[in-house]
Amino acid sequence: MATDEFANDVLDHIVPDRASCSQSKNPRNDYRQFYWHGGFLFRQNLLYVPNGPPRLQVLQHCHDTPIVGHYGVHKTLELISPQHWWPHLRQFVEEYVCSCDTCCRSKSPRHRSYGLLQPLPIPENPWKSILLDFIPSGPGPPCPSGTLFCSPGRGIIINHQ
Repeated sequence: MATDEFANDVLDHIVPDRASCSQSKNPRNDYRQFYWHGGFLFRQNLLYVPNGPPRLQVLQHCHDTPIVGHYGVHKTLELISPQHWWPHLRQFVEEYVCSCDTCCRSKSPRHRSYGLLQPLPIPENPWKSILLDFIPSGPGPPCPSGTLFCSPGRGIIINHQ
């Protein structure tokens, strides 16, 4: 906890024999919720997890292990919060779960659908609107450049070199 600024600030106010008891930049009103026991900092009987790898380890244990099964934000918080605490815990869990590769790949999105596709308007004059599509490999004989140029909806397909 030597590099954890939050923990050092709290310890300066609650541990009487700390030599570095100085005025903190952001004084807190809830120092009475914290206590030091057995070399660990607690807040309302919840173990304070210092900044850095320990927070990530707790989160990985409560979210990534196979027995847990990649729960969402709410259930991951339910697993962490009965025993552990740190500032901005909810935000940390939300960011982690939203960036979890396994969750992003396997869980369906829970937001409203994007809506129906709308057709493009019919152009009033020829060549008023041009659609281009470059296809890396297409049906038929391969072209020398390896790219097929297609102008969809115009009935024109030519090789681009």
